[in-house]
Amino acid sequence: MEKRIIGVDNGNNFVKVVAGGLKNRYSFSNIIAAAAEHRIIAGDEGSDPLDTLHYRVCSPALGEGNRVYVSGNLATGSVHLKNEIGVQRKKYNNDQILIHALLSIAIDAAETLEVNEHGYIDASGYMLATGLPLNEVDKKSEFRKRLTDHVHEIQFLQVNKYAGKRVKIRLDDVAIYTEGPTGAMDLSEPDDDNVNALYPNMQKQHVLLVDIGGGTTEGAILKKGRVDSLNSVGKSFGASVIMDRLIEEIFKRDEVQIQTRQQLINEIYGKEHPNKVMIRGVATPVMEYVKDEMEGLASRIYYEIVDASWKKVTDLQTTIFIGGGSILLKECLEKINQSNPHPLGMEFLKGEDSIWINARSYYKCARIKQSKSVGV
Repeated sequence: MEKRIIGVDNGNNFVKVVAGGLKNRYSFSNIIAAAAEHRIIAGDEGSDPLDTLHYRVCSPALGEGNRVYVSGNLATGSVHLKNEIGVQRKKYNNDQILIHALLSIAIDAAETLEVNEHGYIDASGYMLATGLPLNEVDKKSEFRKRLTDHVHEIQFLQVNKYAGKRVKIRLDDVAIYTEGPTGAMDLSEPDDDNVNALYPNMQKQHVLLVDIGGGTTEGAILKKGRVDSLNSVGKSFGASVIMDRLIEEIFKRDEVQIQTRQQLINEIYGKEHPNKVMIRGVATPVMEYVKDEMEGLASRIYYEIVDASWKKVTDLQTTIFIGGGSILLKECLEKINQSNPHPLGMEFLKGEDSIWINARSYYKCARIKQSKSVGV
């Protein structure tokens, strides 16, 4: 039986979800906080369930298997200790990553499925497609077992539209891909409605695909669509350290408190004032606060990943930068490349394409896998 595919990209800053089709997508901030079963409801919360994610999760796979949490926007203002994904934290054994994968399924199930005669929503008809960083690929089976070896339950509490709904999740089909290299699928594979792929010739080229995330940066070498595992690299540094430093510097210099990375990212990646933050009504360049940090990170990425890869693999044709961090560091990376006596071929994906590439790729890979298994 064909299952409903859900692609989940658990990024350091946002959880991006593609469910049932490439046009059906949603995201929420990757922040979680413990909460009470009954919470004070603010009058301006709005009607979007994603703004009021308040739920109980029951799962034997978790360290604390029966707890109440808030996530996303609701967690940003929590009086309890709130957790963002730290730069050095592994994803494969991180409870927050697991909870948000389950929550992503529960949100889609609450939206699309009916409560059965037993009083809950049966979400056993899903195929989950998600990813781990390049330096955690050897942990895929361990991560998969945490998802497939148990029955999980999400009970929505004081959540707009979904309040009181219980979602039971049993997963027997979990596809775990590699962050970065899998992005090639979104670039080379057409969309659901056969829209042209962004890079249709990628399957014929030798490409360095650099995914600058929040906590990691992957440099995947793809030779005619196949990953060159020997020469691909994954580094444990990314753009989140700049975001955190920027929040500190804005408060230190201007006494303006930015609550979360999400608030900051919404401004920096916005179309109106790209790479700027609004400080008392003035669009101020990010570089004014963290110039040294941005140039330092860009330099590490350029010399440790990009330049080093071109020296090892002499038949590379271009470098394509993806991920939210590439938007932030584009100017710095281009400046470094221009100073190189032999500038390298470099291309940058546009904002929306860059941010959603992993979730879309997971969905597309799972779609191909499923079509082969059912003989389509």
